[in-house]
Amino acid sequence: MKISISKFRENNYFYKSYFQSVLNKNPMGRLGKPEEVARLFNYLVSEEAGYITGQWLDMSGGRAVYYLSSEK
Repeated sequence: MKISISKFRENNYFYKSYFQSVLNKNPMGRLGKPEEVARLFNYLVSEEAGYITGQWLDMSGGRAVYYLSSEK
C-alpha cells in the first residue's frame, strides 16, 4: 500500500494545525525556501567566505529569537 504524503497533509487536521502554529510563531510568517538555503550554502563554499570560521548561522526567519523571547 502506497501512502501519499501530500494527501496526508491535505486531509490531516493535526498536520494543518501544527503547520499553522509553526507559521504563527515565525516572525517572517512563512517557511524558508530551498533557494534561500542554497544561496547561503553557495556563499559559504565560495572564495568570498574563505575567512569565515566556526559560525552558527540561524536560518529560522526569526523563529529562534521568538522562542528565546517567549520563555517564561
